[in-house]
Amino acid sequence: GTADQMPALAADGAGAVLLLWARDDDGEFYTELSSVANGTNVDYENDDSHICWSRWNGTGWNDPQALATGGTATKLSPSVAFSPGGTALAVWTEKEVSQGAMTHRLKYAVYAGGGWSSPGVITESPRFIEDPKAVVDAEGVATVIWRAYAGRSKGGGALFSSTGQMPAPSWSEPKQITHDDTVQWQADAALDEQNRVYTVWSAYDAESGAAGTGAGFGSGVNVAQESPESAALTGVYADAGVD
Repeated sequence: GTADQMPALAADGAGAVLLLWARDDDGEFYTELSSVANGTNVDYENDDSHICWSRWNGTGWNDPQALATGGTATKLSPSVAFSPGGTALAVWTEKEVSQGAMTHRLKYAVYAGGGWSSPGVITESPRFIEDPKAVVDAEGVATVIWRAYAGRSKGGGALFSSTGQMPAPSWSEPKQITHDDTVQWQADAALDEQNRVYTVWSAYDAESGAAGTGAGFGSGVNVAQESPESAALTGVYADAGVD
């Protein structure tokens, strides 16, 4: 049956609530082939993958609708954040195979007037793009954090960010915001009252499995304060950095 997963929720403080999630009509986000071809037995072509959404109407949820649908890309990991004026930003990832080559894309759409804009692309890569998180500050500046390939010897992944001005963002060039050799994943982001973006993530050493942990934390948790304008870390990590 249908698989619904990866829910994301946002509220604007004035009664509006948006819910997004990933849906696959047959319950499988990939197809397992009967034999190995080109080093894999997985067919990533996926023509029944969607990003769906619903809005709380005060007494219940509106019927689910598709925000992103069609094509053969697998659509995953939505995140949603409201911005001033009742608009909202949704982001998600898509991975698509074409002529044997994989393309990963970070996509977005803007909610306004009860509906969503056509999806656009923040960035794309032949390597992985995963688990985006979106925040929008009181001035309408949107920041998106995600995990992507960074080409390092350990883990290969780092956290990146891009910014844009709502409600019609023109996205900045992605900036790498973590630079150590741990595997960084499970990122999240939040804003403070001064519109500063804070990012948290888990980290571990790919070779030893040991957690890489920020000062005052344990089990691989790290925190960094990030400048939305430049996407450069204001410190290596918050407080004293990584142990």
